[in-house]
Amino acid sequence: MDVGLLTALVEWAQWHYLAATAISFLCANTFNYGISRNWVFMAGKFRRGFEYTGFIVASALGLSIHQVVMLLLVDEGHFDYRLSKMICISIIASWNFITRKYLVFTR
Repeated sequence: MDVGLLTALVEWAQWHYLAATAISFLCANTFNYGISRNWVFMAGKFRRGFEYTGFIVASALGLSIHQVVMLLLVDEGHFDYRLSKMICISIIASWNFITRKYLVFTR
């Protein structure tokens, strides 16, 4: 979902890759909240609104890291934005799992 939306926004809608990265990341993370809450982790000790807020805050920090890495890889390293996205996904996946397991869905 994330890479597909990124590619569609850059290639077809002609968005700048950083704007497209932010939108694709946020769409994917909203979808991932539902999956995480229902199938990956047990609901945590927090109410759903607070839990979702923590999820989005952790994701926003992940997005900041993601954007910096994308900028460095694409603008400074001259990597293709799609390859850069795949590298970012591998980095941010660890960040997301750790923050969700130990901060958001903690019991």
